[in-house]
Amino acid sequence: MSGTLTLILGGIKSGKSRHALELARERGAGHPVGFIATAEAFDEEMKIRIRKHREEREALFFTIEEPLHLSRAIAEGWAKSPCLVVDCLTLWVNNLLFHLEPTPQKIRDERNTFLGMMNQKKGDLILVSNEVGSGLVPENALTRRYMDELGNLNQAVARASDEVIIMIAGIPRRLKGSVHV
Repeated sequence: MSGTLTLILGGIKSGKSRHALELARERGAGHPVGFIATAEAFDEEMKIRIRKHREEREALFFTIEEPLHLSRAIAEGWAKSPCLVVDCLTLWVNNLLFHLEPTPQKIRDERNTFLGMMNQKKGDLILVSNEVGSGLVPENALTRRYMDELGNLNQAVARASDEVIIMIAGIPRRLKGSVHV
């Protein structure tokens, strides 16, 4: 089976997640859709955000929570559904740096394993990520490393994607592919 690989980029609160869910509903054609959540609830505010996002997804979606091993979650999701949403690569890169920062090779291994899994296209895969290329260069080294890691990952995913959409104030704009927005 082959599928469509879609990357949805945008700033904070640009409508990326909402648009990803809309595409998944359309592409899932009434079948269960996998939602892979990379967020971790480190504080009360994040717990509330995660709960709110869960409530926004109706019964059509099943959730796999995986902060680190994204390729394993994608394989698990594709075993249950031909359409998956990964929300989001932004937090996944943060998690890799937070948990694996002292071992850069493990970060590269996770990234490469994910890129290999993503290219298998066993179904539709909709990936959500923040666009970081329009911001300022951060003052501290760890934040610069994070921006570099996420920017490089976004570029690799965009190159491999069939479709790339950027969200601006809730409006989807096609950058690559024949996206129906």
